[in-house]
Amino acid sequence: LILCPPGSGKTTLANRIANILNAIEVVEDCPLNCPPQDASCPWCLDKKSRGIPLSSSLLKATERIKRVQGSGGLVKEDLIGDIDVEVALAEGIRSLKAFVPGKLLRANHGILLIDFIDKVPEGVLNSILYSLQGEPITIGPLEQAFPLDILVIGTGQEEILTEFSLDLADCFDVVRLDYVNNPVYQREIILDS
Repeated sequence: LILCPPGSGKTTLANRIANILNAIEVVEDCPLNCPPQDASCPWCLDKKSRGIPLSSSLLKATERIKRVQGSGGLVKEDLIGDIDVEVALAEGIRSLKAFVPGKLLRANHGILLIDFIDKVPEGVLNSILYSLQGEPITIGPLEQAFPLDILVIGTGQEEILTEFSLDLADCFDVVRLDYVNNPVYQREIILDS
């Protein structure tokens, strides 16, 4: 959790964390960014079972961060994924083709940045943490455990620590930032930007 007052740079800092990531080799067209040596998600296993060779591609560092804007209207399907009704009618409700992975799954082997995490309903945050622990995710008639390796970064204000349950707050490290009060240092920051 990156906590600080509005306008003090928490989102900018979180976005720049992607600069320390490297590009990685992943299975081409895999929504979970499986590494070729461990292609074990349902999409890769489906390709393997149909005899389709798994080709690889390079996932750029900038593509390894997925950003979500926190709001009270956010639901777990926005992050985990949902069923595409048209595809489900054509392919069947249990078809992998009918499931459209959300940003949480697409952030696999990268970073999920939840801006204004304090605005996200606790039930949605719990479903994220539950899935990151390897527990099965349920979407409609589908129940599937996904192999996830994701760093979740949330930005918000200090009050979030009083709003989170202890179980949820215990899953995060906290980084506190504040405004720069030294005018000389402020000028140096602006000139270096």
